[in-house]
Order: sequence, then structure tokens, then C-alpha cells
Amino acid sequence: MGSFRVGKASMITGSRFFKGMALVLALFLVTSTACVSKAAFEELQTQLSQNRQQLSAQQAETARLTSELTQEQAKLKELSTQLFTIQGELSSTQNKASNLESQITIVKADLSSTQNRASILESQLTGTKAELSTAQSNASGLDKQVLTLQSSLDAEKQTASQLSSQLTQAKNTNTTLGQQLDNLKSELSQAKKAITALNPTTLSIPGISASKDTTISSKTSTNLGDSIILTYEPAQPTTGRPIQFRLEGLVAWARADVTFINPGGMPADWVDEKEAFYSKAGSQELLKTNSLFANGNGQINWVRPNVLDPEGQWTVQIKVNDKVYKGNYTLSPLQLQVKILSNLGVSFRQYSGSISEVFVTEGIPLALALDLSGTLYFINETLKPYLGQSYIKIPDLYLFSNRDSFNKAMTSAGRTIIGFEAGVFFSGKNRGIYIMADPIKSEILKTLIHEYTHLVIDELLPGIEIPGWLNEGLATYLELHIGPEFGAGLMAQREVFGRADEVYVNLVRNSVFTLAQLRSQKDWTNQSSKNLIYLQYSQAYMAVRYMMERFGNQSVALIFNEMKNGQSFDTAFQKTTGISVASFEQGWLGWQRNWKDSNREAVRQYSGEVENIIQSVTDLINDRRNFVHISASMPFSARIPADTQFVNRAITLESKTLAFTPPPLLKDFQGELTTFMTLYKKWFQIELDASKKESNALVDQANNMIPEVFGRLDSLKNQLYDVKFDWGLTK
Repeated sequence: MGSFRVGKASMITGSRFFKGMALVLALFLVTSTACVSKAAFEELQTQLSQNRQQLSAQQAETARLTSELTQEQAKLKELSTQLFTIQGELSSTQNKASNLESQITIVKADLSSTQNRASILESQLTGTKAELSTAQSNASGLDKQVLTLQSSLDAEKQTASQLSSQLTQAKNTNTTLGQQLDNLKSELSQAKKAITALNPTTLSIPGISASKDTTISSKTSTNLGDSIILTYEPAQPTTGRPIQFRLEGLVAWARADVTFINPGGMPADWVDEKEAFYSKAGSQELLKTNSLFANGNGQINWVRPNVLDPEGQWTVQIKVNDKVYKGNYTLSPLQLQVKILSNLGVSFRQYSGSISEVFVTEGIPLALALDLSGTLYFINETLKPYLGQSYIKIPDLYLFSNRDSFNKAMTSAGRTIIGFEAGVFFSGKNRGIYIMADPIKSEILKTLIHEYTHLVIDELLPGIEIPGWLNEGLATYLELHIGPEFGAGLMAQREVFGRADEVYVNLVRNSVFTLAQLRSQKDWTNQSSKNLIYLQYSQAYMAVRYMMERFGNQSVALIFNEMKNGQSFDTAFQKTTGISVASFEQGWLGWQRNWKDSNREAVRQYSGEVENIIQSVTDLINDRRNFVHISASMPFSARIPADTQFVNRAITLESKTLAFTPPPLLKDFQGELTTFMTLYKKWFQIELDASKKESNALVDQANNMIPEVFGRLDSLKNQLYDVKFDWGLTK
């Protein structure tokens, strides 16, 4: 406790001491401050004076800056006014620019249109120039032809003089000619026996009348059983001539499976009157049996071309509803006076016709030799305008029935072959045309025209090399375009479309040959790939076809004439056509890309529409069949909804069919299709009526229509396939 009291007294004493000291210090500070403040005041006055001077200067500066600011604001206002004016002018200018851009766009469009018209006019001008050049060349060529014809006329006068001399000699050998006349009469007598089987084309050979004798008509009928009658005409069929068959007594719309059995007891390949073989779907195997359908009268008609069918007894085997019927006929050879001789290591029968000599190996019908002998004259006359020839000596003709004898003859003649040639020609020694016979007569005719063309060109321009594409293209063009005049119409038509399609497909693939690659005849002949051979022939054909259509049918003859007078091919081509071969090739390829046959395209469109209808018809039939299976135990009333739907679908299909516009050549087919669709709709309508009226009699009436419905449908399917096949529209 004492210590606390002591401490407090000490603190009080210290506080008083400090307060005294503070007072003394304050007095000192006041005195000092008074002295300092006076000096500071004077200094502050000095500074204030200076500050007032600076302020005055700053105010003056401010006044000056304010004046300048005012001036600048005035300028700014003026500039703002100008800017507003400029913005207005800019807006106006932009509007004008927009209008100008629109005008420029219109001008550009007009310019583009003008350029297009100019391009078209330029193309037309180019074409006109080319036509003018061609016309000038043709005119020049015609002048030369006039001179040539004058020369030919002089030569003909000389020939006439020689013929007059020969006629005098002929009169001295009247006995020999009389014998030849007797032989011709014998040939005509034999031909009359088979007159109904002669080619449809009536030939008129100078000095020989081959017109049809309508008083000769014979046929043979055989009862096969069950009142089914098989009739064939002529009554005595001849090898090498077609035979017409008729089957009667069948149930209307019945199906018959027909097979021909050859004298060796083997089924023969089926070939129809259009000279087409039949093969199994998706296979190369040829059919031996074909299904035919009777018409409403229970009749079936068909033709067997019989080009290379061997002589002997043949059997027609007919299967109807699992029952087989058989009828027989005998093929006999045409009796002609021939010589047996050996040439080129092969045995031939030589027929001496009034026009040419024909040599045939064993197995070639003499009727074929006789027919082709007469045809040679007309082929010869038809070729002359295309080749620019006034006289062509008709060559001998050699026909081979098998590849072995053909190859043997070629080897003996010194000709190198690759193994699948259809024919060759020889000029000079062994002059003639050598053909590997085909069961399709149209193929023989086409090969004959093709090789005939080569022979004439070879003799027209001996020792002159012709570009392979022109040589082979012309021969192919002529076989396809004059072949129809001699009965090769449908076969030639199919080949035209096949070759055109082949070139187009390879053109799209960029795998076609150039004309330069097809120029060498040696390289052409040495080609061994079947696919490439077909392509090169197809390209050559289409190139020559383009030439004929653009420059005329005599264009090749004019080129040959120039070459005969010593011009090179390129020069002759340029002079005749007015363009270079290179320009021609570019034109041809452009034409090829867009080539279409208008008739074929019409058939393509129509057949596609018909296919869709037939598919819908088949679908409806299948739906009906399925419904019949599940509705067998249903009452009539339960069938009405489905039957109504079937009728409505049939009506819709009929309406679509009636709206079709067929190509002119298919109007008859359209008539049959329309008849079928009416029958088809009626069938479904009767079934609906049966359900509504609960009538079994109407059910029977509908069921009795089924054979005709299916018979007509199958017939339409077959006809449609034939149409597509003939126009190259099958896959």
C-alpha cells in the first residue's frame, strides 16, 4: 500500500514541471513567429504581385484563345454545313451509282446475250463457210465427174463395140446358150416348187423372171391327236428355205412348248422369224424349247428360218398341259446342176448361175447358193453410187459350213487369220468373197456386203493405203444401211444401236481410240481382242455415218477419186469436205456425245411406261391371288371391300393406259394393250359383282376369263420384250 502512495506523489510533481516548461516554450515561439511572419508576408506580397501579373497574362491569353475558339466554332459550323451538304450530295451520288450499277447489269446481260448471238452467228457462219467450201469442192468434183463420165461414155462406146462383136460370137454358139437356158428353166422349175418359201423380196434379174407364181400353194396337215392339227407350208420343205407352221385345235389362249428335233435326234436351237436366237435369262446357253400362246381361236403361227438345217426327217415336239404331241416333216435338198471340184485344199460344189459362180462346201444348202447368186447382182448395183463406180465385175462367192474348212482354205491362199473372221475377200488370184456361213441369213448378207465393199475399194485404189477407220467404217456402214434392202432389216437395226451404245459408253469412260490409232490397216487386222475389235469397228462405223450425214453419201467416193488422182488422204479429205481430219474428228466426237435416234427414244419412253403398267398389273394379280387364298371360307359380303379396291386399282391402270401416246409403229401393240386392260378391269368387276350379289354363277364367269387374261398378258410381255430387243433396249 505504501509504495502506491509514493508513486502517485512523484507523478504529480513531474506534471507541474512540464506545464512550466511548456509555457516558457510558447512564449519563445510567439516571439520567433512574429519575426518570421513579417518577412513571409512581404514575400507573399511579392508573389501575389507576380501571380496577379501572371493571371493578367493568362486572362489575356484566355481571351485570345476564346476568340480563336469562337472563330474555330464558326469554321466548324461552316464545315458542318458543308458536311451536311456533302452528305446530301453523297447520298444522291450513291443513288446514282446504284442506278448505274443496275444499268451496268442490264448492259452486261445485253452484252452476254449479244455475245451468245454472235457466237451462234459465228458458228452458223463457220457452218455456212464449210458448206460453201463443200459445195465448191462438190462442184469441182462434179466437173471432174463430168469429165470422168465423158471418159466412161467413150469407154462404154468402146465396150458396146466389143459387146457387139461378142454378140456375133455368141450367136455362133447358140447351141451352148440353149443348153444354159434349159438349165435356167430347170432351176426356175425347182424354185417354183418352193416358191412360198422364197425371200419376201421379189428379185428381178436381167433376163430372168423370179416373180411369185400365185397359183402354186401347197401345205401338209397332220392330226396329232385330241383334234390338234399341225400344218406346215410348203408341203415339201427345202433345205435353206423358211417353213411356216400353224397349230390348231387348242383351247383358246393355251400355252404350247415347242421343240424341233433334228435328223440326229437332238433338239435344235430355237430361232424365230426375226432371226433371233433365244437364251436362258442370265445365261449364254441357247434355248431349244420356246413357249408359244394360242390366240382366241386356239391357233398358234410361227416360222422356222431353216437356213442351215440339214436334210432329213425332222420332228416337231409340242407339249400342251403336260401331254406331248409329235409331228414329222422331211427336209429335201434343192436339185441343181453342180460340179464337184477341189480348190484351196477344200472340196466344193460349184453352181454356175447366170450372174456369178457360187462354191459351197458340204452342209450348205444349194437353195442358199441359188438365192445369193441372184442377190449379188442387186448388191453390185446398190454399191455403185457410194463408191463412185459405173462398172464392177461381180465376184465369185465361196460359202463354208464349218470353221475347219474355212481356215484350211485361208491357209492355202496364204491369208493369215485370227480365228473368228466372218468373211474375207481376195482380189487378183482367187478373186472372190469367202464367207463362213451363219444360221442367220441376215448375217450372211451383211458379211457379203461388207466384203464386197472391201473388194471394190481394193480394186478401185490398187496399192493405195486407205485409213483403216474409213475402209472398215464404210464397209460396216453399207452392210447396215443397204442390208435392210435385202432382208437384213431387224438384224441391222439391232447392230446399229449396239454399236452406237458401245461408242457412247467408251466415250464417257474416255477409252475410245483416236482416228490416228485406227489409221493403220495392218494394226487393225492384227487386233486380237474381241472387245477391242468390236469397239474399233463401232467407232469406224459411227465416224463414217457422221461423214455421210454431214457431207453426203458420195463424200467417200469423192475422197477416193482424189486419191486415185494422186492426192494424199489428208489432202483429199480436206479438198472434199473443206475441213481437216483433226477438225472432222472433233466434230464427230461432239456429235457422238449427243447422238440419239428419235424413233428409238420414243420407243424407249413408251416401253418404259408399258413396263410400269404391266408390273402394276402383275402386282394386282398377286394381291388378288393372296386374297383368294385367305378368303376362301369368308362370306361374300366380307369380300366386298377388297374386291372394290381391286376394281378401283384396275380402273386407274386402264385410265393410265388410255392416256399413252404410242410411237406410230407400236399403234397395233397399243390396241392390244387397251383391249387387255378393258378385259382385265371387267374380270375384277365381275368378281366384285359376284360378291355383292352373292352369285356363284358370276364367280364361274370370272374364273372362265382367267385363261384369256393370262394368255393376253403373257403375249403382251413377249411382244414388249421383242420390241425392246429390236430397238436395242434390253440389257
